[in-house]
Amino acid sequence: MVAPFDQQGQILQYYPFRVGDLMLALGAAFFLALALEKLWRGYRVGAIAITLIILIGFGAEATRFYHKGMALQDFPSQEQGVNPEQKATASWLKHHVPEGEVVVSSPVDLDRLPWLSEHPSIAKFLFVPSASSADVEAWFNRITDLGGGIDLLSYVDRRTDARREIKAALTAAYDGLDTAQMLALMDKYDSRYAVTNAGQILELPVLDENVRYRIYGR
Repeated sequence: MVAPFDQQGQILQYYPFRVGDLMLALGAAFFLALALEKLWRGYRVGAIAITLIILIGFGAEATRFYHKGMALQDFPSQEQGVNPEQKATASWLKHHVPEGEVVVSSPVDLDRLPWLSEHPSIAKFLFVPSASSADVEAWFNRITDLGGGIDLLSYVDRRTDARREIKAALTAAYDGLDTAQMLALMDKYDSRYAVTNAGQILELPVLDENVRYRIYGR
């Protein structure tokens, strides 16, 4: 309900709007209280034991909740998987790259960069379309391009969850792109900017860098 009026997520970052973090747990707590009330009436000893277990659990959860709540003061932060260097890189892109310009970046490690920088990306592994969507093939082709033509299907096994292996392979493939491959990507997707990890050396002009990331231009 709030989303159409909050395109940047300024309101949605707060806990009353984060159903999975707070409201769902709060609703479960209410139902649990009702169940405990019935137990108290019929099975007092068992109810006391269950209550103690629940109180210990809520005590542990309260500590985690407190840390998450405090982390909102620096939103986005490590709690949301955003390190300071990524924020600095995103800030540079936001203030120096023309609006709407596509920025090439890692399909795995920098999945939050597009919304932080307010610039579109080629594709992100996290945002895979649903299997029924017509965009799946386009997404797959883009992800494959970011991996330098990596054969992702060779990692797929219907009997096991191969996401970790696929993400690791994609990350390594993107981090291993050479200058010619990166230029080919930039040409294909009409981009003048690319973000890499600090250890990835390309023969392109360096526009900005920090200890973790480097922004190349052309």
